[in-house]
Amino acid sequence: MVIAGRALVDVGNMLPAAIAEELTVEDVPIERIVTAGQRITGWYDAETNRVDVTESLRAAGEALAAYAVGDVIFTKVAMVKGSKAELVLFPKTSTPAVTATVLRADVTTNPADDLRTLMTVGEVIPARVVTTAPKWSLILNDVDDDEPIVEAPSLLVGGPPWLVEEDEVLVDDEPQALLLLRRRSPYQRLSPNPRSSRNPLLRHQPRNPRRRFRALRCSTGTGDAPFRQRLDVRHHQPHRPSPPSPRRHCF
Repeated sequence: MVIAGRALVDVGNMLPAAIAEELTVEDVPIERIVTAGQRITGWYDAETNRVDVTESLRAAGEALAAYAVGDVIFTKVAMVKGSKAELVLFPKTSTPAVTATVLRADVTTNPADDLRTLMTVGEVIPARVVTTAPKWSLILNDVDDDEPIVEAPSLLVGGPPWLVEEDEVLVDDEPQALLLLRRRSPYQRLSPNPRSSRNPLLRHQPRNPRRRFRALRCSTGTGDAPFRQRLDVRHHQPHRPSPPSPRRHCF
């Protein structure tokens, strides 16, 4: 399940672990990295309750191998100026990002057009492959509106395409566990457990930037420096009045 920039992962604990969007692939939403029911391989950190899948991200050469000259593909605008633009075919993962530069003549037949009026940074647009690796080149001005577009590659094996048309909306009809992992140690490489048949339904977990155990930050009101007081739960003890102390303001 994906919610609030986090992919919830079943690692066999009471609460699911999470894959953090901002720590996985730069400028790619988590919905375009993983999908519900997907099985992944990564590192589990028990202290932060996170799963790191960066080492499992596909290399650009492997991911783009299915593209051929003449294919119409999805690209993402990384930079645009009046007469040229830079389009991303595949983002930076374990290998550098794959980009292609297009000039005004590759986009429009009107020499007076300003490309900044035709596209914006972050926009997903179709383009036709003219040459492939090692030096990719693209053209946009001969792409018809009804031409079929080759699906973009996934960033992880079994994952969703990393680019889709901007009007497409992902709908998860039945929430389900993202994946099942076997935990071995507090910080050890994990891999899917093929023998596991569990598929629990994970409830939505709202994103909470605060730590699990919250400390009280207090000030005595007498100019003392703020301090932190850890909350602890012990066996019940009879209440004993404490000696008077300076008034404290907690926030």
